[in-house]
Amino acid sequence: ANVHFIEGDLESLDESWGLIVLNMVLHHMPSPAAAIETCATLLQANGTLLLADLCAHQQTWAHEACGDRWLGFEPTDIDIWSRDAGLTTQSASFVAMKNGFQVQIHSYSLGA
Repeated sequence: ANVHFIEGDLESLDESWGLIVLNMVLHHMPSPAAAIETCATLLQANGTLLLADLCAHQQTWAHEACGDRWLGFEPTDIDIWSRDAGLTTQSASFVAMKNGFQVQIHSYSLGA
């Protein structure tokens, strides 16, 4: 009863949340750093941002075929953007896919 799935722009949200999940959307956003910063402002104290996205890759066909603005990200860039937004790293894991992509999964928290 306390889980809400919302499809829309981060900027249109005006509530605070205990958990925000960005699953494979960051590489479609115009400014990934700004999206992470917005999430940090929307988190409740001790809230969690769970972020899953592609690692950096060179498969340029993804721009046109999938609408990707970014060809994935270096994990250190995501960590820097999150730290700059006031978030603390909790965990990170990486999964290789059979199609040649690697997915990174990060958990960040907002301190009290």
